[in-house]
Amino acid sequence: MYLISDNIDTLTGMRLAGVEGVIVHEHDELKEALERTIADKEIGIILLTEKFGREFPEIIDDVRGVGLMLAVEFVTSDIGYSIAKGLFSRGVMTAGTLVNSKCIRFEPTAVITEEQIAAVIERMDAALADTKKEYNL
Repeated sequence: MYLISDNIDTLTGMRLAGVEGVIVHEHDELKEALERTIADKEIGIILLTEKFGREFPEIIDDVRGVGLMLAVEFVTSDIGYSIAKGLFSRGVMTAGTLVNSKCIRFEPTAVITEEQIAAVIERMDAALADTKKEYNL
């Protein structure tokens, strides 16, 4: 790290401060653009997963999340495990919580595309249907 106070040349210090100001300014613009992108995707993901909650109330207990991070809670750990297994077999990676699979998390990157979101939703729908059939629900 280079501190402005470490050098005795005022012009060098001013140049460094100017560069730092540009970097901070660009960071804010990037952050705002990222937040807009995430907000658009977040709305779609939450609406679709809430739709699953309405369509599969015997499987899904709750849907919650912030930003793109989403948690889906199932009525039992066995059902959650079956859903996670179905998603893994379809190429969708999820994260469990602590020591059970009653609740699984979706944590996509901010650069996830609309097509990728649609593919995950389609695969989640198939995993839910398979689990419903498996448990005769």
